[in-house]
Amino acid sequence: TVWLCTSKQGDDKREATLQLCVCLSNKAKQPRPVVIFRGKGLRISSTERNQWDPRVQVAFQPKAWADKEFCLWYANEVFPDFVKKEEENVLFLDNLNTQTGE
Repeated sequence: TVWLCTSKQGDDKREATLQLCVCLSNKAKQPRPVVIFRGKGLRISSTERNQWDPRVQVAFQPKAWADKEFCLWYANEVFPDFVKKEEENVLFLDNLNTQTGE
């Protein structure tokens, strides 16, 4: 979770989660970091979206968490692009229930 220090009322509710996955081979392509912001991202203008750093992937979740839906999306859509099918691969996760479910 990333905490922001601002003086505007209501900004204390702004949170984000940073999801990192690192490939330990020096020659491996590295996955982009994913920042999960609170909300649905529906009111963000295309002008603002176009200013996002292309090296970072942005996602939205109602509470800015890496919930089960996000983790399944990450495991199925992002992670496979960075594994070599002909080699053994390991993805280490903690025991958060969204990361241990079927």
